[in-house]
Amino acid sequence: MKRVEFDEQAYAERSRTGPCFICRMLAGDPEFRHEIVYRDEHHVVFLDRYPTLLGKLLVAPVRHREDVIGDFTEETSAMLWQVVHRAGAALKETVPTERIYVLSLGSNSGNSHVHIHVAALPPGMPYDRQQTAALLWESAGLLEVPAEEAARIAGQLRAALAPGPNHLDVVRLSADAAQGMPDRRVREFAEAAVGRVSAWTDVSWARKGSRVWRARGAEGGEWFVKVHRNERSHGREVTAYRTWVPALGAAVPRLVAADTGLRAVVVTAMGGRSLQGAVHPPRQQRRIFRRIGRFAASIHRSAPPRPGAGTPPLGKLERHLDGARAHLVPGDEEFIRAVAGTAATLPAVEEVPTHGDFQLRNLRWDPDAGDLFLIDFERSEEGPAVRDLVRLSDAWHGRPDLLAAFMEGYGRALTTAEEATLTVLSVLDAVSGISYGAAHGDPELVERGRRALARLRSAPCL
Repeated sequence: MKRVEFDEQAYAERSRTGPCFICRMLAGDPEFRHEIVYRDEHHVVFLDRYPTLLGKLLVAPVRHREDVIGDFTEETSAMLWQVVHRAGAALKETVPTERIYVLSLGSNSGNSHVHIHVAALPPGMPYDRQQTAALLWESAGLLEVPAEEAARIAGQLRAALAPGPNHLDVVRLSADAAQGMPDRRVREFAEAAVGRVSAWTDVSWARKGSRVWRARGAEGGEWFVKVHRNERSHGREVTAYRTWVPALGAAVPRLVAADTGLRAVVVTAMGGRSLQGAVHPPRQQRRIFRRIGRFAASIHRSAPPRPGAGTPPLGKLERHLDGARAHLVPGDEEFIRAVAGTAATLPAVEEVPTHGDFQLRNLRWDPDAGDLFLIDFERSEEGPAVRDLVRLSDAWHGRPDLLAAFMEGYGRALTTAEEATLTVLSVLDAVSGISYGAAHGDPELVERGRRALARLRSAPCL
């Protein structure tokens, strides 16, 4: 086998601007095909397409996670590293090995999906060509493995990794994870707040993000326990619960307990059903949207307004455009840039408390009592009131009666400055959604962003 030069610059460009290669591989995209040698419900092991050492493997969670510490509990981390251990053992059985190297790399700017490199250093390698020198393309060069040799190695690895009497199935390693329970520390935190919990149900949203469980008390009662994906989300949600959310009364959960170290909260359960996907007669829909308008007004009046801080954020626009470009139609990019160019000239608008993810998914309706509830405050922060109309606008597209009902409930028309700000924020949200959805294998986000751009191009305001 020979070694060849590797075009690292082209590779880096693909990594920064292309979709998540692991998510696309798992989705069956032929452009991102790899030799998968092991897969279970939670993990995948596959051959590195650009190895510097024979048989080099990558081990990754199936679910898109980006923080090798913060996006895992102790239990799920242990499960991942059990797979890493098995992969290393299988590699030692398959190729000549003096030492196994294991490391986690990646970047928030590219190849962000957590993946663990597992590589076998062959016997007799001179010391100055070991360690990082054996792993880096610039020092070791790309190892060109013939197709038949790669197929042989993949077959042996599959056999070695196949579950059997000598291999513990890692899916069963964590009884907590298998039963949909949070880890021990989160359970202890929750039970210290509400008493013994007799039943846990994982109700997390399908997308990558925070984890949520329904906890049923041994003596009755129901709560929700949430572990945020990062400190910012935790801080925003806790701050909202401790400041303006209580002004909304029984229409929102109550914060029972919070733990900054665990990034966890316990909140009371709410009634009703999510409005996402719900079907109601037109008259009932107008009633609901009138109530949503009143709810939005209550949020925005829950604290005194502050002077506007400045123009909408444009710092990530180029990066998001790079990620979204393959999904844009002719004229989209010109429209996006034209709208973004107006941001600097927008007059400042007052900033008020905003939910930040005000959409039908987070609104719950009880048809019997006629009550509306709101959940999930991890994107909450002060901003223009129209921030809460960005995602909700999709719900009344093509239904002017629902828009009219919402505005009637809201109690006032938007100012010209607010309408212009809404257009800019909606465009930025659309292009970031397309970019994120493309990178993380989320077609719904991509389609929602494309739909928003089409709507905005035909009717720039609302």
